[in-house]
Parts: sequence; structure tokens; C-alpha cells
Amino acid sequence: MAEILYTDSYLKRAKKFIKKHPDLLSQYEKTLKILEINPYHPSLRLHRLQGKLSELYSVSINISYRISIIFLIKDDKVIPIDLGSHSEFIKIKNELEDYEDLKLLRQAKRKEADSPTLSMDEAKARLLTKRVVKQLKKRG
Repeated sequence: MAEILYTDSYLKRAKKFIKKHPDLLSQYEKTLKILEINPYHPSLRLHRLQGKLSELYSVSINISYRISIIFLIKDDKVIPIDLGSHSEFIKIKNELEDYEDLKLLRQAKRKEADSPTLSMDEAKARLLTKRVVKQLKKRG
């Protein structure tokens, strides 16, 4: 099960979208529920966007409307970015790159890439050392 994290900027865009398309509210809510339960459900038609937005995915609300999302698979976190029709997505592709949400994701990815990592052997050695220390303290 995934956790959906809503940013203020997305909520503003979603509110505007629902106001413009009140007839889609039930389909939109259903899409979000399915996304939370199983982001890979076939009815969502999950797919990665192309080019500069390749870290984004898109899911379908219906045949005409989509939600673009940042999909952090490793953390089971989904962060919606925008929603609209396919043609609207094509028009705003460049604008999407400037969204604060996307900037924050890119910063987090750079920070994560710069942080030190451990090999599996190093991680095991550290864990074993901690276990040994705990056992010695219990005995002492």
C-alpha cells in the first residue's frame, strides 16, 4: 500500500481542476483510492513520462484526464504534481519542470546521491559490532 503525500501547490491545482470539472470528482477520488491501494493496478495505466520529465509518471483518471505524479517506489510514497487532460500536459510540459515540488525532488535526489553509502559487507560488520557490544553490556 502506498502513501500519497499532498503538497499545498498540488492541492491548489486539484481544487481548481475539480471546480472546472465537477463531473470528474468521483472518478478522481476513485483513482486516488486505487493509487493508494495498488499503484500498479492496470486501470491506472501507470507509465513514465519522457524526456526532461522522466522522473515523473502519469496515471489516468479516465481516457481524457491524467494525474502526473512523482512516484518514489522504494519508499512507497506517491507525490501528485499536477492533473489535467493529455493535451494540457503537452502544453505545460516546460512549466512542469519549474514546479516547486519537482525542484524539491531533484534536490533530495542530489542530496541522496551525495550521501555516503555502505557496501553490504560494511553494513553487516557494523550490525555485528553493535550486536556484540549489546551482548557484552548485558553480560557486564
